Amino acid sequence: MSTDQQIYSLENQKDAIRSYADIMGYDIVATYEDPGRSGLSLQGRPGLQKLLFDVENGFADFETVVVYDVSRWGRFQNVDESASYEYRCQSAGVRIEFCAEQFANDGTIGSDVLKAIKRTMAAEYSRMLSQRCFIGQSRIIQMGFRGGAAPGYGFRRLLVDRSGEPKGILKRTECKSLASDRVVRVLGPPEELETVRWIFDQFVNKGKTKREIANALNARGMVTDHDRPWSIRSVKTVLTHEKYIGNVIWNRSSSRLTSQRTRNPASAWIRVENASAPIVSPELFDRAQVEAKARLFRMTDSQMLAPLAKLLKRKGALSGRIINAARGCPSSSRLKRRFRTLAEVYRRIGYQPLHNYDYIEVNVDLRDRRQEVIHELAAAIEDAGGSARYDPDSKLVTVNGEFTVAIWIARCRLSRHGYPRWAFRRRRLAGADLSVLIRMQPDDTAIRDFLILPGNEAKRVFHVLKAENGCPLDSFLFATLDILVAMARRAPDQISPPTMRQLHRGIGSPGRHFAGLKHAPEPSNPLRGYVLLRNFSHERMRMRRFVTSTNELRKHWDRTAQAMRQLMTVKAFRELLKSEGIETMPSMLMETIPPSHLALMRAERPLAAHQIEGICADALGLLENCVVPPIIFSYLREVSSDRQIEMAKIMLALGSVRADFAKTLVALTPRSHLADPSARRKRFHGIKAAQVISMEAEFGEVTHEFLNAVATHGVRALGLVAAHGYLGRILENPKVVRYFARDFPLQFAQFQWLLQIR
Repeated sequence: MSTDQQIYSLENQKDAIRSYADIMGYDIVATYEDPGRSGLSLQGRPGLQKLLFDVENGFADFETVVVYDVSRWGRFQNVDESASYEYRCQSAGVRIEFCAEQFANDGTIGSDVLKAIKRTMAAEYSRMLSQRCFIGQSRIIQMGFRGGAAPGYGFRRLLVDRSGEPKGILKRTECKSLASDRVVRVLGPPEELETVRWIFDQFVNKGKTKREIANALNARGMVTDHDRPWSIRSVKTVLTHEKYIGNVIWNRSSSRLTSQRTRNPASAWIRVENASAPIVSPELFDRAQVEAKARLFRMTDSQMLAPLAKLLKRKGALSGRIINAARGCPSSSRLKRRFRTLAEVYRRIGYQPLHNYDYIEVNVDLRDRRQEVIHELAAAIEDAGGSARYDPDSKLVTVNGEFTVAIWIARCRLSRHGYPRWAFRRRRLAGADLSVLIRMQPDDTAIRDFLILPGNEAKRVFHVLKAENGCPLDSFLFATLDILVAMARRAPDQISPPTMRQLHRGIGSPGRHFAGLKHAPEPSNPLRGYVLLRNFSHERMRMRRFVTSTNELRKHWDRTAQAMRQLMTVKAFRELLKSEGIETMPSMLMETIPPSHLALMRAERPLAAHQIEGICADALGLLENCVVPPIIFSYLREVSSDRQIEMAKIMLALGSVRADFAKTLVALTPRSHLADPSARRKRFHGIKAAQVISMEAEFGEVTHEFLNAVATHGVRALGLVAAHGYLGRILENPKVVRYFARDFPLQFAQFQWLLQIR
């Protein structure tokens, strides 16, 4: 945001850009500007929004965008947001150049580093300016001056100069014109003062209710300071606000750097007593507070429902709007607090609305269940020696002050063929280090399993989940939240059996191909040689790619754990961490996660509810909630039970539950794992028998590595989140950073690199 008094005024920027364009030989064909706008978010930048729209939709007839400097592109608090908008322009073939910077935005290492520093400096400038403004405003309030907002009924704003001399009364929309001037609160017209005193007298001495007082004022034709009729809320404001006894209370709520407005605790309020002349005495004000508390009584259910029954008889229908407009009826919000939903209210008074509102009760139950899971998780983490704090505003759980967890819940809905699906809002999973999605059973009363994803994986998940989604997604499915408890547990404790109640995975409504299928159909089309080669090459490449990514996770884990174990042997380092209160590290870093513990945490699959001749129950349990062509069961019947289970795991992990892939797996099955080892093996045109044997051995080796990777990928990735959270916490400590840089520069550089690859 720039004004004419600032160095970044629009005209100065335009002159600098014109001069740069003349030197570079550019023709200016369009101008995008955001005069008087904050650069903290894209929502308040119509000029930048139009630029991105034109560039991405092919309406831009230019190849270069010239910006004054990095801060004019935006002071986004997340520097990655600023980089993302530049990347969107570059992806559309439009370059970004900064005319007032001392580097060329050419993509070299030097320019990228300087640009990242400049973005951080721009964001930090806004943060520092916000803090300085808050301190300055607080000082002004403590001196008895006004800090903004309407003065309230019965008061006016008086403008004074720097010496305290009055300059005049400000009207509602008027503001001071000089920075050295100040505004103080003074008493308003005598008739408003009498009205305020009358309100207190009627409430305290005459026993009138807020509604009766508001009706009496409206009957006189009187309005509030906002020229609106009096209401219960406006009367309550007069009766409870301390400004009527001369006090000032500031900073009850705040919204910094375009963040969502939040209520501050009472300890953060700024209170100034006797800042202005009182309208009523403190004694009368205190009596009003005592009277208000004394009138608060809890109505019985029948007392709350009786007016609604009369209203229903009079109106013939009910809704939230009808209830709120009726006199003498509890508000709809009050009814919801008592009975949870209006549907329950309707049921109790015998009203059957036209629409079915059962889903509302289900949603309320799910919200309650989500809160139960959050409280159980926090209690389990506390029992394990960690700390967990839930913030209702951000809806995040902060674990040990090192990483955040977003927990949401998804209803189960069956497709028209009977397969379970879970739809959710993907944006809810963004913004946290870990995202947990609770998947419910089809009846929405029991928990099926938990999908626990790192932040980078949560951004890529599809907004509708199936029962089986392939790797890497299915490697993050767990039967309980004990993996989060293990991540929060501090050394030197060892990983112990789960502390949270077991929420074992259940089974949804079976697919229709299971309901009526008793015998597997006979195979028809034989497997062609080129299909075998194609499937072998494609699926082998996919498995190796996943194994490589899992091995990278393991390497990062081993490097982090090894470096931390070495440092923990240094007494001076341990004493430094202890003096700073961060001596306890995640227990995962001090041990190797055994396979048995992985199996304990991974979600278990149940046995199948239906049986098919020749197919083992474990394999059917794996496939029961997937769309499976019936012909696949005929191919599974050709192999042993162990191989059936392995084939089901491979197809599910790869998301390739196809008939041709099942035939490929059978063709690459060792003879010892066939149902009939003496059966003659099929020959393929153009493929020699020795080549098939070689493919069989190679595919078996890759499959073994792949299934092991599927079993460990999720836990390794989640463990790295805990490790990175702890590293980030200790590297935020200046004393630890200085110690690292002086005594352990190699480990310091390694830790910084590990945090960058997060």
